[in-house]
Amino acid sequence: MALLLTIAAVHLAFVAQADVPTSPSELFQRARTAYAQGDSATALTLMEKVVAAETKNGDALGWLGFLFLRSGDSAKAVPVLERAHLLKPDSAEVTTNLANALQGLPTKTAAQQTKIQQLFEQAVKLNPAASEAYTGLGFAAYRQGDYAKALVAFRRVTELKPSDAAAHLNLGLAYTRRSQDIDALASCKRAVTINPKLTAGWISIAQLELKANKAALALAASLKAVALEPRNIDALLVHAQAAVATKRDDDAQATYGVIADIYASPDAPGAQKADPSARYNQGVLLVRLNRLADALAAFELAAQIDPKHADTSQNIGTVLYSLGRYPEALTKFQAAADLDSKSAAKWRNVALAARKTAEPSIEIGALRKAIALDATDIVSRQLLAPALAGSGRSAEAIGLYRQLGALQPKSAAPLVAMASLLMKQDQLDSALTALKDATGREPGNAVAWNNLGVLYERRGQINDAIASYKAAIKANPSDADAKANLARFGKSTTGTTKP
Repeated sequence: MALLLTIAAVHLAFVAQADVPTSPSELFQRARTAYAQGDSATALTLMEKVVAAETKNGDALGWLGFLFLRSGDSAKAVPVLERAHLLKPDSAEVTTNLANALQGLPTKTAAQQTKIQQLFEQAVKLNPAASEAYTGLGFAAYRQGDYAKALVAFRRVTELKPSDAAAHLNLGLAYTRRSQDIDALASCKRAVTINPKLTAGWISIAQLELKANKAALALAASLKAVALEPRNIDALLVHAQAAVATKRDDDAQATYGVIADIYASPDAPGAQKADPSARYNQGVLLVRLNRLADALAAFELAAQIDPKHADTSQNIGTVLYSLGRYPEALTKFQAAADLDSKSAAKWRNVALAARKTAEPSIEIGALRKAIALDATDIVSRQLLAPALAGSGRSAEAIGLYRQLGALQPKSAAPLVAMASLLMKQDQLDSALTALKDATGREPGNAVAWNNLGVLYERRGQINDAIASYKAAIKANPSDADAKANLARFGKSTTGTTKP
């Protein structure tokens, strides 16, 4: 029995030792040690116990807020750091951490935005060597659009940490916002010299080189960025742009295809999934490469993403038209015009497809809409006038040719066309006026002179007709119509075709 009693006594003594409470100071040290060893979770748990025991321990509150901040929980960090800041207003570290915690909140009031900048400014006054505070101040100013202040702050960081690649990159971004592109490029190049694997640095260099019209240098930088991060959207976008600028259209279309595939991936953000631009751009480049079937497929995928994008429908129609699929093209052109009803160009395309499908009423209606949108639209009037004439609406066609004559004061073409219609209606005097005006505008227009000769012949003015035919041959020695017309009068063209 004595042996059993001895064991029990030892056991009781051990339990008594385990119940001895650990002091807040010991917990504080254990928390710091855990953090130093990379165990932030244990450090946070221990520091919470310290703060529970000593609610006005500024150092413990500062550490606890910092640990919440490191864990990504800014919402918990802010109130703790605000308490710490009240107890330790002269601590640059606490001030900086509070500013960072406020910055990390998902939404911020205008007052909080102002407070963030004030806290960083306070921190750098408390410790002029606090590079983290200067970095925070730079970012706060940058987000507020105060790029001059951001520039000063980021430059100070590079002075304090000259071997910090990120600091030089931030300085470069601030220079870029100030349109100091030469300085920006130098800072970004310094950043990638320090850290050649800094993807953002290569992206910025590529963008700056593109802006400076140095497409080959931009392409080289973009290739480095893409090699480092093959699925980085910014890297891929600038690479595609540089490829276009260096006329590497096939490379560019393939890159836009990669971007579009990333946008379509299940884990892509909603904004990317709803963005048809990459697939659209791929289609445009495939058209340039004359790969029409591939272009059509790309545009159709873009249309699936955004069915109401008028230019996508327009481009699908253009490809279908080029492939000779006119009824389908008409449908797409009509959809594009309905989506963008203020575009005269889209209504013109409807008209062109309708002409191919022999639907004059649709053609004329579309051209009327185009003209109604623009009082100076020459192309639509040039298309509508013959369409009206072909539909037996000569009076309307003549009116359009008159408008074209006024819109094109140096061109004989609309007057020649109008005169032809006037002659068909036996309005010979009006036709004569139009043709005289036409030859006055373009003395070298053989068609105008020949038609004038035909008109004089109808009026019985044979000498004037002969002179007009000779003028036509002088303007164009190969004009078969004028030669045939002159030959009817037994007049040789020899010696009349040149002065």
